[in-house]
Amino acid sequence: MGKSTLLKKMMLLAESHTALKCTCLSYQMTPTDGVDSSMLVILGDVSDAAVSLSGGIKRYINQNRQKLSALLGAIPLAGSNLKSLGELFLSLAEEARQRGNARQKLGEMLAILSEKLPENGRMGFFIDPEKLMPEKSADAWRLVLGELPEKIMFVFAQRPYDALIGDSDFTEMDNVHRVPKDMLEKLSEAEVEELIEARKGEIPAGINDRQILECLNRYDGHPFAVQAAIDLLIEGVRPEELPDKPEPVKFSHKIIETVEREKGPDALAFLEAAAVLEIPVSRDVITEVAGLSEHQGRCVLADRFAGGLFRQEAKGLRIYHIILADEVLKQCSEGLRKDYHRRAAAVYRKMLAEAEVEHRYPDETAVERLPVHVREGEGEQAFVKCFINECESYLRRFGLLDLSIHYSEQALVIVRDNSEAQAVLYGNLGIVYRVRWELDKAEAMHRKSLAIDEQLGCKEGMANQYGNLGNVYQTRGELDKAEAMYQKSLVINQQLGCKEGMTKDYGGLGNVYQIRGEFDKAEKIYRKSLAIDEQLGNKEGMANQYGNLGIVYAIRGKLDKAEAMHQKSLTLNEQLDRKVGMATGYGNLGDVYYTRGKLDKAEVMYRKGLAINEQLGNKEGMANQYGNLGNVYKIRREMDTAKVYWQKAMALFTQIGATQMAKRVRGRIDEV
Repeated sequence: MGKSTLLKKMMLLAESHTALKCTCLSYQMTPTDGVDSSMLVILGDVSDAAVSLSGGIKRYINQNRQKLSALLGAIPLAGSNLKSLGELFLSLAEEARQRGNARQKLGEMLAILSEKLPENGRMGFFIDPEKLMPEKSADAWRLVLGELPEKIMFVFAQRPYDALIGDSDFTEMDNVHRVPKDMLEKLSEAEVEELIEARKGEIPAGINDRQILECLNRYDGHPFAVQAAIDLLIEGVRPEELPDKPEPVKFSHKIIETVEREKGPDALAFLEAAAVLEIPVSRDVITEVAGLSEHQGRCVLADRFAGGLFRQEAKGLRIYHIILADEVLKQCSEGLRKDYHRRAAAVYRKMLAEAEVEHRYPDETAVERLPVHVREGEGEQAFVKCFINECESYLRRFGLLDLSIHYSEQALVIVRDNSEAQAVLYGNLGIVYRVRWELDKAEAMHRKSLAIDEQLGCKEGMANQYGNLGNVYQTRGELDKAEAMYQKSLVINQQLGCKEGMTKDYGGLGNVYQIRGEFDKAEKIYRKSLAIDEQLGNKEGMANQYGNLGIVYAIRGKLDKAEAMHQKSLTLNEQLDRKVGMATGYGNLGDVYYTRGKLDKAEVMYRKGLAINEQLGNKEGMANQYGNLGNVYKIRREMDTAKVYWQKAMALFTQIGATQMAKRVRGRIDEV
């Protein structure tokens, strides 16, 4: 992420001088992140880092916590005071989560940090929104930050037209800075001079190198602006007449003209394809969407001018500047844009098909973006079919629940009322809400779907929704209701001869029996489910049943058998790159090691499970692993650390509405 010159120098000094403590933290906001949720992330990182210094956290998932811990380690306080500071920060973060006053609590935390930091201590927070910051965001951040303490700095990366750019009051705040996102990567001075040297023979007489360099310096090494400015000088524009900033549309027109006139159709097609794709993608994807060969794609990027219009980001290449991308799209006819969208859809579909053949998860980007291109290239009805049949289940498996809800809501506007497609969409939404522990919403969606299936006489759909309702009731702990739903689903699936449905029903019933303590019945029915999954070659189902059998064996005290089952389950989930299953597998293995008294091994497994659940945003999984870690530290008699983890678990269980689990953890804390 981009940094101001001052902060770059501060970081260099921090690396070379151990006495100088400077930490810079980066936070990338997604389109769904508001001010308060961003504040909570910062609050959580600071509190975790402070608690870690008293021995509360020994391993890190988040690099920000490592940096914060190193910085806070310079605070000249005794161990007991440092511990108190950690607990104070933790309480601020927890209170903000529970009561929704993140803005006030962040201000309090920043004030404490500034006061406690050593004289040469500094802290910088970089906020990088994935999309444009919306209207009113400047007002919200200004209210949050107020007058920042002396030793704290906030830097906001922006895109053109971002709401922050036009807010002069915001940038006049103490210690708040803006960095235009699309000017962060630069051509070096030597590269700018090389461009001038290569083209100065075309520039009219009377403009010397010094004048050219001076006027180009205002563009801060911005590749397409520098090159467009040289083009304008060649056309007779005087240096003093050039635009002051690199954003004007005039530059974009000039670049597109140059590509079309001098670089040829391959470069123009590559530029158009990248504009349609929008997000960073691999060179191979852009090349294929552009209709070029691999050699042609490499040649485009090897050209100094054309290659300079793209930048490499974490997930691949994208057009350097958003305004240039917008202008490229405007220059394309509607028919041409649709053609590119259809090609993009074909490329992503091919990626999904290859993953299916190779029995692995597809590229996440293909799943995220395929519905967008299908809608633009093939129409709304095609979008609905694509989302339901090709993408929805993968979005859930990747933990992209907000995106799944977003596409579902778009599709529901398109489909007919009381149609099979509407029933499927309601059912899928129910599954997403259950994963998010929004159980009332989940039940409502499944009942809407069931009502439509009953009206249509669609037995397969009815069986699915009975099974889904069984999952909701089981999650709530209403086991009799869950069993009744699974039995209803099983009867229909047996009538239909639907083995995929039967194995799910057996698995659900096994879970009910296992929770009730009827372990012989649970094992018997899990093995029925496993036999069908093996017959079908359903590795995901096999992984689930191996895990379920492992739990039964562990409860019975047959730990060797339990470990073998959990290892089989984990191996299959790793082969499938099924992250939810991997997280569960690590947690289950941790339970086996914990029961054996192998606490170090148990902690390693719990932390692996926690890392995946944090990546997925799975609050239930995170809460379980925090609770497990608390149990480990209790056995070690490190009660303060155990309490920290149990408090985190309790807060997460409370957030997701798992009140019984929250009470159970509360009981452990009270015992201490």
